[in-house]
Amino acid sequence: MPTLYEFALSPFVQKVKIALREKGVAFERCNAFAPEHRAELERLSARAEVPLFVDGDTAISDSTIILDYIDERWPDPSLMPERPAARAETRMLEELCDTELEAVNFCMAEVFFIPCGEDDAVQAVLEFGRSGIKHLHAELEGRLGDREFFGGDAVSRGDIAVLPHLNAARVMKNGPVSETLLAWMDRMNARQSVAETVAEVKEGLALFKKLIEEVKGGDAKRQIRDSRLDWLIRAGGAPILMQRLKAGNVRFSQI
Repeated sequence: MPTLYEFALSPFVQKVKIALREKGVAFERCNAFAPEHRAELERLSARAEVPLFVDGDTAISDSTIILDYIDERWPDPSLMPERPAARAETRMLEELCDTELEAVNFCMAEVFFIPCGEDDAVQAVLEFGRSGIKHLHAELEGRLGDREFFGGDAVSRGDIAVLPHLNAARVMKNGPVSETLLAWMDRMNARQSVAETVAEVKEGLALFKKLIEEVKGGDAKRQIRDSRLDWLIRAGGAPILMQRLKAGNVRFSQI
C-alpha cells in the first residue's frame, strides 16, 4: 500500500489526499514531522518537504508531480479534462493556486500567529494580502464562470488544487464572498473525499498549535520558500524576514 508522508494542514498534502480518495486508492498516512519519521523523510526527500508519496521503491516529492504520477498510475477516473486546451487551463489554475494563492495564505498566517514586533511591516503585509486575495478570488470566479466545476461537469485537478486554499482563507476570515465561489465550495466540501480530508485537518490543529509554539521558542523552523519569499518581499515584509532570520526560526529549501 502506498504511504503519504504528510502534515494534515498543508494544502499540498490535502490536494494529494483528495485526489487519491477521488480515485479510490487506499494509502497509509504518516506524520512526516513526528520524531520517529523525520529521519526517514529526510532520507527519502532531499528537500524534506511534504507531501512525500512512496509507492513501493518510488518516492515522489512535489504535489503537482505526485498528482501526475497518481493520474498515470491509476488512470480511472482521470482528473484531467480531455481537451488539450482545457488541460492547459487546469495546469495554469493549479500553478496559480500553488504559488500566488498559497503564498498569500501562508504569509498572512505567518504574521498573525507568530508576532515579530515589526508592526509597520506586519500592517503592510496584511493590507497587501487582503487586496491580493480579493483579486485572486475575482480571478477564480471568472475562471469558474457558470460551470459546476472548474473542469466542467466533473471534478478535476483544478477543483482539487483550489479548494484547500479557499477553505484555509475562510478559516482566517479572508474567504470569498462571491455566491458563485461559495456555492462551488459547498459542492466540493460535500464530497466524501473532501470531507475525510477536512476532518483530518481539524484533527491536526493541535499539532499545528504545537508547531507554532516550537517556532516561537526557537525549537522549530518555518519554511519560507520560493513563492512565499517572493510574495513576502513584494508585500513589504522584508523586516519580518530579517527578524525571523535573526531569531533563527525560518529555513529555506535544503537544495
